[in-house]
Amino acid sequence: MAEVVAQVAPAAPPAPKSKGSVKVAVQAKDQMPILCEIDQSKPLAEIIRDVVGRFRLADPPEMFALYSDQLSCFLTEERHELKDGAVLDLKLSPELEAAQALAKLQSPEENTKKKAFFDLRVQLKN
Repeated sequence: MAEVVAQVAPAAPPAPKSKGSVKVAVQAKDQMPILCEIDQSKPLAEIIRDVVGRFRLADPPEMFALYSDQLSCFLTEERHELKDGAVLDLKLSPELEAAQALAKLQSPEENTKKKAFFDLRVQLKN
């Protein structure tokens, strides 16, 4: 009787994740966080535009920046330290926050100035 030997093909290796792509959570004020994959080969402006679009925010993407508490910095074009599982905050850009704070501090209304100083003090504590 002839012996039949079955050959089993080896399991295919998992598809490689594209280089420079990370899966992160992004949170925005008064919004549910979203999970997204960021292709780090894209320009930062394009990444922010995509994230702002996913949150369906009315403000233009140029008003925003991505902040990493883990890295304690805003993301820039040099974002090689960003890893899978990072949590990013979508915030107003530092330039816009500074302009808004300055406008409030230069306001003729005392209550507006007091609130601006209080907000700055809270931000400095964090």
